[in-house]
Amino acid sequence: MSDVHDLRIRRPRRGGDLARVLGLVGLACLAAIIVAYDIALGRMLLDLRMNDFGRFYYSAHQFLEGQDLYAPTAATLIRVSKTEWLGLANMNPPHFHLLILPLSLLRPGVALACWTAASVTSLGLAGFVVYENLGRPALSPLRLGLLVIACAAWAGTGALIVTGQVSLVLLWPLALSWSAMRRSRWMTSGVLVGILASVKPFFVLLFVPLVVRRQYGAIAAGLLTGAAAFLTGLAVFGPDAYVSWIRALRGVDWAWLAMNGSSLGFLTRLLSANPQLAPIAEIPGVVRPLWLITAASGAALTVYIVVRRNLGADRDFLLLLLAILIFSPLGWVYYAWFLVPPLIAVGAGGFFQRQRTVLVPAYAAAFWPLPLTLIGQPSALATATAGSIYFWGFLSLWVAVLRDSPGQALQTQPTHGPVRR
Repeated sequence: MSDVHDLRIRRPRRGGDLARVLGLVGLACLAAIIVAYDIALGRMLLDLRMNDFGRFYYSAHQFLEGQDLYAPTAATLIRVSKTEWLGLANMNPPHFHLLILPLSLLRPGVALACWTAASVTSLGLAGFVVYENLGRPALSPLRLGLLVIACAAWAGTGALIVTGQVSLVLLWPLALSWSAMRRSRWMTSGVLVGILASVKPFFVLLFVPLVVRRQYGAIAAGLLTGAAAFLTGLAVFGPDAYVSWIRALRGVDWAWLAMNGSSLGFLTRLLSANPQLAPIAEIPGVVRPLWLITAASGAALTVYIVVRRNLGADRDFLLLLLAILIFSPLGWVYYAWFLVPPLIAVGAGGFFQRQRTVLVPAYAAAFWPLPLTLIGQPSALATATAGSIYFWGFLSLWVAVLRDSPGQALQTQPTHGPVRR
């Protein structure tokens, strides 16, 4: 009888197996839907003449033909309503195009394929950097599959697919800089931040942890590296290209797009007319003053917290990157990829469990499809909610990191090498 009893205990439960099979089928269906959605975004990218990547590509092509690097190209104009078009200029500095010049010699489709391959490679290398820094945690096939599905469904991925932006190409050097900082390799971190800041000047804020730790040599090395990049661009493209770049920066007037999660984008959508999102009131004259006040206050608070509290490299990086996205004008959702390395490290210390209530808007924004940002229009309420969901997502994450206690923050101190203060 005991043998029979043992056999009954070991007999697999059919109900459990059925639930497991149904769960896997459900995941497969969800993955198929997400893949179809991403493919549709990829087709949209092609319909927009490669969108942002097209602006890089055609700008470099124009330079090789002796034209102005920042003159309008075939990818400049996009339709934003049935009757209106928007001119989106190339915003990257001239020396950035040293990466693009070889691609501009190829056919557009081949160039885009190479750019995509470089982006995916950089993502993989950045992922390995994070994996190493977390002590190579075990990942079951199921967890790895769920991670891939989540990444494919993430709003940052959709925005990247439809624009062909530079986010993933820069993610690897960003991850290396973060890794070097948490391992107290200050000179390496400073040089990498200098390279990043030469391409995207908002990265200069990442020098703050080096200032706190009095790593002035690393800061000087970073600034010299950035200066060398500018001088190289000056030698290759000439001073007129930099004048045209500054002129292009001054002409930016599309912060109202729902893909922009910055405070400037939020205020612009709410207080000025645009072709897609109904404002609460049309008083555009107050937008910039309000933004300057909120941006200066928010950035100052962030720097103060980083300087005064013992947060560790992970939270320093995460807070400063969030401040960049929220308080600079360039809080585009495809830049959310920059948050991934420090966010994963902070999350490994229980951050998501402790701040789960505050993070509800961030969870909603993370998987909110781009087309649904226009749902309910024209409506001022829809503009303030669905139309600005990425702003609320960034803001809630920033608040959650700020309110996480210093004692808890110590859980994510650097795990490799001493912390030099």
